Amino acid sequence: MRKLSTLLFLCAIGMPLNAATTVRVKTKLPEGVELHADVVKVKPGFAFQRAAPNQVYSYATSGASKGSVTGTYTCGCNQGNGSCSGSLTNGSFYCVASSGCSGCIMTMTVGKVSKPEIKPVH
Repeated sequence: MRKLSTLLFLCAIGMPLNAATTVRVKTKLPEGVELHADVVKVKPGFAFQRAAPNQVYSYATSGASKGSVTGTYTCGCNQGNGSCSGSLTNGSFYCVASSGCSGCIMTMTVGKVSKPEIKPVH
């Protein structure tokens, strides 16, 4: 009963149920994003681009820096022997444990780890 009460409380306050994710920011939070618990959300004027099943980039969609990558976000397993993928929905990115993993870590890096191909929409 106690676990159910805790689960209902976490749902009521809007905390994601994948709360086993640890977020590690290597230097500072990249431009154009906000961190809410273990979920990264883009601000207006920025978007995410998927690079791999466990990785996305944030980039500017307007202004002088349009198209430039502001950050790299990578999910990895840090508890267990499985893997973590990244869920990208409605301008939010978070890690999801799978295949025997019981905890994920999201690493954020300012700028790009490798050059993604981002083409502006005309």
